[in-house]
Amino acid sequence: MSGWDVTPLGVRAALLKVAEEADKLQEPAAAYAESLEAAAKGCGMLTTGCPTKEGGPVGAALLEFAQAVESDLQSIPARAGKSILGTAMATTHYGEGNLEMAANAQRLTLAAPDPSLPGYGLPEAEQ
Repeated sequence: MSGWDVTPLGVRAALLKVAEEADKLQEPAAAYAESLEAAAKGCGMLTTGCPTKEGGPVGAALLEFAQAVESDLQSIPARAGKSILGTAMATTHYGEGNLEMAANAQRLTLAAPDPSLPGYGLPEAEQ
């Protein structure tokens, strides 16, 4: 027997807290995108004599970085959502498994003994 003490209400309460925190990720993500864009546009040229181009090489590098990590950042809320859903499903299956085990134990307890099994009718010590 495991030492787990999983209660659906406890898991639900924890998942609600996780969902609230996951929702809070949207605001910093939007601010990150705006800040990165502003930094790329505002960093200017590193050397003189180059044609003036908004952002220059540093801005280009920042935009390249942003493009490289964009899918990772966008997947964070999706991963959080899948984790929440997976945990909820696992908890449901855990509860269903407990009910199924209880039903099986009850059914076996109520079943008539099989006289064809070895030891049927013998006292406990002789089995």
